[in-house]
Amino acid sequence: MRPQNIDARGHFVFEGVPAGTYEVNLMGSIPMLRGRPLSVKQSVTVTDGAAIEVQLVINTELETPPTP
Repeated sequence: MRPQNIDARGHFVFEGVPAGTYEVNLMGSIPMLRGRPLSVKQSVTVTDGAAIEVQLVINTELETPPTP
């Protein structure tokens, strides 16, 4: 599959995907998090003639380093 950009609402669309099970990978960065790379994966099953809605959730909380 080809990479897809998200729109202003955070949505993206793939059309003409054959039936089957796929892994959706979302990768990016958020400037206010100092460019920290973000990644989330989800398995999706596509059936012929049906629209599938997938909701991907990204954890944007910075981990607190352990205190000595």
